Amino acid sequence: MLSGERGPASADPVIQVRDLVKRYRGASGNALDGVSFEVPAGALFCLLGPNGAGKTTTAAILTTTLAPASGYAAIAGLNVVTDQARVRREIGVVFQQPSLDANLTAEENIRLHAVLYGCYPWRPTWRLMPGGYRRQVTLLAETLDLAPWLHRRVRTLSGGTRRKLEIVRALLPRPRVLFLDEPTAGLDPQTRRVLWRYLDQARSDLGTTVFLTTHYLEEAEAAEAVCVIAAGRVIECGSPSEIKARYPRRSPPAARDEGSLEDAYLALIDAADGRWRTNPGRLPDDCWQLPVSLRGSRLGHQLAGLAAIAQRDVLKLLRDRPRLAVNLAFPLFLVAGLGSLLQPTVGVVTGLNSVTLAFTGVLAATSFQSAAAGMISIVEDRETDFTRVLFVTPVSRGTLIAGKVAGECLVALAQVGCVLAFAVAIGVPVPAAKLLVLVPACLAACLAGAAFGLVTVAVLPTQRSAMDVFQFLIIPQYVLAGVLVPLHGTAAWIRAVSLAMPLRYAVDLTRAGYYAGSAGYRVAVIGSPVLDAVVTAGLAALFLAAGSALFSYRERVR
Repeated sequence: MLSGERGPASADPVIQVRDLVKRYRGASGNALDGVSFEVPAGALFCLLGPNGAGKTTTAAILTTTLAPASGYAAIAGLNVVTDQARVRREIGVVFQQPSLDANLTAEENIRLHAVLYGCYPWRPTWRLMPGGYRRQVTLLAETLDLAPWLHRRVRTLSGGTRRKLEIVRALLPRPRVLFLDEPTAGLDPQTRRVLWRYLDQARSDLGTTVFLTTHYLEEAEAAEAVCVIAAGRVIECGSPSEIKARYPRRSPPAARDEGSLEDAYLALIDAADGRWRTNPGRLPDDCWQLPVSLRGSRLGHQLAGLAAIAQRDVLKLLRDRPRLAVNLAFPLFLVAGLGSLLQPTVGVVTGLNSVTLAFTGVLAATSFQSAAAGMISIVEDRETDFTRVLFVTPVSRGTLIAGKVAGECLVALAQVGCVLAFAVAIGVPVPAAKLLVLVPACLAACLAGAAFGLVTVAVLPTQRSAMDVFQFLIIPQYVLAGVLVPLHGTAAWIRAVSLAMPLRYAVDLTRAGYYAGSAGYRVAVIGSPVLDAVVTAGLAALFLAAGSALFSYRERVR
């Protein structure tokens, strides 16, 4: 066991790792090859090694975002493979790559994390959050000079400010173990000093164990225990003084009594510009206090997490103005533009108003496509490591995916409302009785579309590939599902191929609801509405189950 020299460390290990092995797919050797060590509770533990040594892989396994090939690892006595949900309640993580949502404000990122960890109930705005939450966040923000940027979007913040925000977010739930994967890489000296003063106080006040990986050896000097790995194997363990004693300098440099250049530089900066607070004030003792946790109410915690994830997707759309404009304009163009152009051909042949026909098809297609396309942001979250942040929170994978589906369905239904309003404005008859049928049909299309999008993008590596594949799968459905031109009277092979198009059943179900009882029903509707409803629900359930399993599997074995 590693033992410490200073600080609040106790003899009992809070982290245990034995014979850990990991090999990535396609690799010729092991990324970890029998790694073993223990970390005392309350210690500052530092894992050192060159690039590619296995530091990040070790941290990923301990934080449950990566599955080991073999071996044993535990946090607070909980197996990281078999007790993942319980492990996630005990840890906070700051990943090597920035993992904030750039579309949200700093406070919204903190709020999302606080809700997912069950620290506070979900509320849609800062002002509606409990007073304890607002006080705690305000105190932490003032101490770390985050207050001026608390309500600004993350994309406008500097790298150092984002790093402070990530550490505040990770410590808010008061984790037993805090994982820091090269947290100060690329930061200026004053920001590094502020962060370490904050972390020292958090350790002192909370008894938090800090698991650090870093290339800054002066940070490792402060550790109670150090483990050095190379090529996936442990080559040395002990306290900094023990390791230095075992490996003394071969040719010591000339002794010097003056302080380091970093100390002099920081003193100059402090004297020249008071805005750089390299010696922040002490946090009030009550800033770590949390209300009665929602974790005791499993259902309440999961529902709060679902609502927080769904709200995030809605906010992302509202703040992405180009996407919002295109999503609203495209369906309207199809209804009014193409619908009118098709009247001399499709309208004459079918005997139906082609604008009304286009309206019903576009209504279903908008519900399906919007929800499906929104799931592409899953790949964006994976590329920015935001998915890893979500996956180490103590809400279930099902809740995270259900929140994503709910958010995209809300976005799609908002677009459906715009299409309905536009249709009424241009004279398409939409009586209230038909609305009672159209809305459930659109909701079913949204759920099917979101599930279709999930299974489509679950295993794709990049946003670009996801968008290309998605367009390849969606564009043919506009034709073969009869969005603008009904399939009645088309060649038998076209109708046969259309049976493989998920959108076909959503379009047919929507048209069945609109044209029910009218003379145009037999022309506009080609199947049984009961069968359409059953197939839509079945496909949604199948796609959701398959997509969830594929996505979770990819995150575990990547």
